[in-house]
Amino acid sequence: MQRSNSFAAIGIVIAVLVLVALGVYWYQGLEWIEYERDLGPNEKARREPFLAAQLFIEKRGYKLESNPSFRDFDDPDFALKTSTEDAIVLVDAYGSLSQKRTQTLLEWVERGGHLMVTAKNPYLKGMDKIQDPIFEEFGVEVERNGQGDFDEELWGAISTIGGYVGITQEDLCPMLYPQAEFSFEGDENSIGVHFLSNDTLYGQDDYLYASVGPDGASRMLQYEYGDGMVTYMVSLDMWKNFAIGCQDHAYMLWQMAPGDSGVMHFYYNRDFPSLGSVLWRHFYAAIAVGALTLFLWLWYRGMRFGPLRDEEPGTQRQILEHIAASARFLWRMDKGQALVESVRAETWQAISKRLQHITRLEQSVQIAQLAKHFQMNEQAVEAALFGPIPNDPVSFVNIIRALKRIKDKL
Repeated sequence: MQRSNSFAAIGIVIAVLVLVALGVYWYQGLEWIEYERDLGPNEKARREPFLAAQLFIEKRGYKLESNPSFRDFDDPDFALKTSTEDAIVLVDAYGSLSQKRTQTLLEWVERGGHLMVTAKNPYLKGMDKIQDPIFEEFGVEVERNGQGDFDEELWGAISTIGGYVGITQEDLCPMLYPQAEFSFEGDENSIGVHFLSNDTLYGQDDYLYASVGPDGASRMLQYEYGDGMVTYMVSLDMWKNFAIGCQDHAYMLWQMAPGDSGVMHFYYNRDFPSLGSVLWRHFYAAIAVGALTLFLWLWYRGMRFGPLRDEEPGTQRQILEHIAASARFLWRMDKGQALVESVRAETWQAISKRLQHITRLEQSVQIAQLAKHFQMNEQAVEAALFGPIPNDPVSFVNIIRALKRIKDKL
């Protein structure tokens, strides 16, 4: 028995060793293949549409900074504090800059700065009716061409969700063609750029430094202002993550970036006013009327009329005493007229639902038919429904009793 158990243990050990040897042999024979899969933009890339542009600029020794609001332009000394070696880009801020901030920026440009603005603002509707003070400075007008050959909505949808379904930049770039071909001053290379917009710019020739695009339909305009320059573009989308690698967009950004001593500032208008200021700006009249109404109501509720009297100690009263007191008060006020009118209205409403044809008859015919229907004399029906309201208690009780009898028979 012991010998058979020993053979079984030895067999198990041998089987395990054989399996281990086979596993090692199989593992050594595996051929490892590296497989890369594009998981789409990460969270930072989705949050920063110009992240690829920033990385591209920084790899070439330049600096690019993002600013979430326009609050820097509220500083009266902004033009003196900011280096004229820098470049400022207002991202999709058309129509959102105040006149005061515009003057601050133009003071800095006049000292030698370079300001770049765009004709887009995805957060505003009815762009045709919106004016921008920087565009008005040189009389630059924007022609909105929503029905052009470039489908902006399709491109926006694909570039937004493309990363999740495996669409890469190599797949998107063939959709773009050079809308404009040009070269920079001092550079022999001719570049092609697609501005990802069907809009065009028109401006005055005074102080015009350069124009990019077909004659009469520019995509980019540059104006000299003092010692600096203002660049107008129909869009900045060609520098966003999914388009920076297409055509010569990256080269264009590189050429327009400031030198080694300057910084390229991208300013976003992500500053939102408080709820209270928004409500007051758009609904100030309703808020003022509501506040006045509340004040008058509180004043009305707080007013006292007549002399003050000592408060009597609380005593319990029977419900019939309250009813009797209320009835005496109402009788003194209008001799029961309000009660008779109310009961008559309710009675006529019930009659109209039950005897719909009765309202189309003359009064005399109505009295006759109602008296017959309710088995009452015509004088009682006429007094109850049509007669004058009496001031004596007896006639009042008779009318109410007749009206109650009519309602009970409906």
